Amino acid sequence: MAWYVYILRCGDGSLYTGITDDVKQRLDAHRAGKGAKYTRGRGPLELVYQEEQPDKSAALRREIAIKRLCRQDKLEICRGWKSTNEEVGREHMKEHKLKSKGWECCVMPGVGANVISLRHEDKEILRSPEGEIALRAAPVLFGVPFLLPPNRTAGGKFSFDGKEYALEITEPKRNNHLHGFMHSAAFQVVEQTESSLHTRLVNEGELFPFALQVDMLDRLDDDGWHRTATVTNTGKTAMPLVLAFHTTFNEPELFAVPLGLRWEVDANYIPTGVKLQLTTEQSRFVQGISPKDRVVDGFYEMAGNTARIGDYLLHVEGFDQWILYNGGGDKGYLCVEPQLGPVNALNSGGYKRLKPGEKYTVMMEIIHE
Repeated sequence: MAWYVYILRCGDGSLYTGITDDVKQRLDAHRAGKGAKYTRGRGPLELVYQEEQPDKSAALRREIAIKRLCRQDKLEICRGWKSTNEEVGREHMKEHKLKSKGWECCVMPGVGANVISLRHEDKEILRSPEGEIALRAAPVLFGVPFLLPPNRTAGGKFSFDGKEYALEITEPKRNNHLHGFMHSAAFQVVEQTESSLHTRLVNEGELFPFALQVDMLDRLDDDGWHRTATVTNTGKTAMPLVLAFHTTFNEPELFAVPLGLRWEVDANYIPTGVKLQLTTEQSRFVQGISPKDRVVDGFYEMAGNTARIGDYLLHVEGFDQWILYNGGGDKGYLCVEPQLGPVNALNSGGYKRLKPGEKYTVMMEIIHE
């Protein structure tokens, strides 16, 4: 039985070498956080080399030999790889472009169906990565990453209907599970037209411990960009649903978000359960203010579902929280994130309960005012 030695390039640029008897299955496991410990939290992952061996013993020997090589020599054999299976590692980076009267967007189904670019009359609205390396380095800080579960789950653990569940600790410093794995998961294209794209992800428990299906529909028209996301519980038992879109804009001159009460958080950025009034500074986020050189962050209840981002409006339906973040005010971006359920909802109980076969749909759009 044939075995394979393979090399993955991780999101931080490092190389990982392993062996398997099924390259595609093993690659999917790595991307789902179920592969080697080293690759967890280092996505997106790209297959850059594979080599067939007659059996497992031969594959192990070749793996050891490759691991002994210096980085430059490993890169050299990767550059020389001409396998017909190369598309297995590269298909996830394929871009699908949509157009409609002054609007253009680019969706990457293989990277969480992320909308990595949205342009209106030559203005780039979203923060778009300058190539694969930038996207690998910060996959949730470009475009519209899909998060399920979103933000933080304390201790990477939660209980639901009397059963305990464990998620990978992807924020070791604070002992949290952070942002899930669906932002880098491979969606499949169901249908595409010039101005619309339908993609789908089927999860049997490898990305989140419940069977579910996610259908994304992205559409452009004269008004702007529109997205609906429908999650279907395909399992035999109920499931908790929490999700968000880590929408990352190029820093606008002004923004205004209808914030309600803010959540008090502990040292690990987990809500304590206490809701507080907005500070004077946070009230300015509601009235409208420039984010430049200003710290914009926090977890808030929604007091309205339409935010102003420069000359554009972000309108959402089906969410109940706003999450704000701009990396300290000197990074040139602003995240205005609609979220279903508060941070750590899997533990606090603020999730949406889906019965078997039940669907839940959220909507968001970015339109010119």
